[in-house]
Amino acid sequence: RKEQWGDCFRPDTLASTNAFILSVRTALGPRPPLPIMYDIGNEMCAPPNLPALLKEALGQYVLSVASNYRKAFPKDDTTVSCSLLRFGAGQPRTDGIFSEAGGGPGYYEIHSYKRPSYNTGAVLDKILSVQDRPKRPFVIGETTYGDKAYVEEIIAAFRRHNAPLHAVYFWPLAEASNNCTADVPLPYTLQSALGGR
Repeated sequence: RKEQWGDCFRPDTLASTNAFILSVRTALGPRPPLPIMYDIGNEMCAPPNLPALLKEALGQYVLSVASNYRKAFPKDDTTVSCSLLRFGAGQPRTDGIFSEAGGGPGYYEIHSYKRPSYNTGAVLDKILSVQDRPKRPFVIGETTYGDKAYVEEIIAAFRRHNAPLHAVYFWPLAEASNNCTADVPLPYTLQSALGGR
């Protein structure tokens, strides 16, 4: 930002952004070796309490990318991810933008880290209790590394609501207060991600 969040957004770059995204996807061929689940906007969900300029910029970006991607690859699943605490308020706008782009998101992606300021299980209970059926699958796209109990807390919430959890992905971050960095040294293994050695 220069003076307020959203004032650095440049709509004139959307064409080149879309061209780059589609060129990468095209290089994978019509039948990629793995199913495509594509987060087209990292934590770009926009709950109502965001500053108006930022919310407008996020909406314009997501609508443009979702529309262009869907026209080119309608069978791929796309979404925009959301942090855990923003998901509940941001989901309606995400659904609305994707509907405008030609259909709802293919799945929902949440980024969830263990923090002492909230109860993750309770937040997920609130989110999952209001999901429509048939439910879209969820992905935990980022979560705390090396904390098996925390991952089990997340999985338990989805089981309580019989909600489809497609996958859990770990970010190499063991201490959430470090924010958007990595504090876990290589190599990364499933065993260590779950708190083993």
